[in-house]
Amino acid sequence: MPFTLSPTKLVAGALVAGLAFTPTAAAAAGAPATASAGGGSYTITLYTLSSASAPGNPGSARVLVTPGGERLYPVMFPTITTNSRLFSNAPCVAVFFLYYSTSYQASAMNFAPQLLFVLNRHYPLCTYRTVRSARPPSPPVVNQQMIRSVVTRELPSPVPSMDPRYGVAGLAAYLTTGARLTDTLQTTSAAGSVHANAQGTVTIDWGDGSPAVGPTSAQGGPWPAGDLRHLYASADCYRVTVTVNWLVHYDAAGQNGTLSGIQTSGVIPQYCVYKVASVMLR
Repeated sequence: MPFTLSPTKLVAGALVAGLAFTPTAAAAAGAPATASAGGGSYTITLYTLSSASAPGNPGSARVLVTPGGERLYPVMFPTITTNSRLFSNAPCVAVFFLYYSTSYQASAMNFAPQLLFVLNRHYPLCTYRTVRSARPPSPPVVNQQMIRSVVTRELPSPVPSMDPRYGVAGLAAYLTTGARLTDTLQTTSAAGSVHANAQGTVTIDWGDGSPAVGPTSAQGGPWPAGDLRHLYASADCYRVTVTVNWLVHYDAAGQNGTLSGIQTSGVIPQYCVYKVASVMLR
């Protein structure tokens, strides 16, 4: 008698091992493969005769053991299939496996040689269709340009400020760079994770045509102790630019190296300097 054994079932006394394509000559090419019994339908897998006989074929000639410890014995059955997607010479003779609860029952049902002989008189043995699989995409090449782009996005930019907020011609103005000159990065790129250690120096353009200051590691500070100061000779409004020049040591996807020439900048768009005239009163 058929019985239920989740997640597979006995079909007309034979256990179908949850696989794919139907043992019927009426199956349309490429249609879902089903076998029916007792009001239910079950999927099976079709093999060519040579692949089914190959050692280690999954689900083929191996004895299965259920979760309850019951042994299930396989029997190979020939069938005719019109599955032209799987086989290049359909209609043709393929084989599938059914499983029985006793070795005696499996032996009694093993009439595959006779049935195979009869079917093969009218149809060829199935041959798998050769499918050219798409070449897997190559992993992105880790190059310095990629790492440079990733690291540049992550490095901090300076936020400069001047003290006082306006200047007086002939008196020193004090700059605070607002720059962080060391940084550790852990980020990702198309090639995987990127770990980087960065160190920077500062260059300052005061905006009045005077020579730039730097590179330096000075951070500046407000009046009167700040160590980055500048004397503007003329009254005007100036654009002050602080640039951090980075040296980056990175490790990405098993490759490591050093990058230079990476810059981040911060700007004071308008630092106004005024001229003060003294007036003597009598």
